[in-house]
Amino acid sequence: LVQHSDLARAYYVAIQRERSQERLQERLRLRDLTGQEIVEVTVPRGAALVGMRLRDARLPRESIVVAVRRDGATLFPHGDTAFEPNDTVVANVAPGHGPRFRALVTAKPGDAQGHDPPAAS
Repeated sequence: LVQHSDLARAYYVAIQRERSQERLQERLRLRDLTGQEIVEVTVPRGAALVGMRLRDARLPRESIVVAVRRDGATLFPHGDTAFEPNDTVVANVAPGHGPRFRALVTAKPGDAQGHDPPAAS
C-alpha cells in the first residue's frame, strides 16, 4: 500500500533533486561565461567563522561572497553580515581557489588554514 505521506515525501525528494541540478547547471554556465568558479559551502557549528562579520573573516582575496542562504532566505551580504551555523555561503572564486575557500569557511578555531592578511583600508 502507498500512503499519502509516501507520495508527498517522494515529491519533495524529486523537487530537491531538480533544484540541485538547476543550481549545478547555473554554476557551470557562470563558470563557462566568466572563467570563475561558483562555490557553495555550509558553515558548520563550531567553525571559526561563526559570529564573525564578513569584513573580519579574512577570506581569500581571490573570492567574493555574493550571497548567504539562511533559514530559506537569501541574504546579500555586506561587511557587517555575521556568519551563523548552517549558513550556506555562496562565493565567486578564481579558478583553483575553491578548495582553499571551502577549507577556510569550515575551519575550526585554531586551525592553521593560512588566512589572508586583512585588506588595507
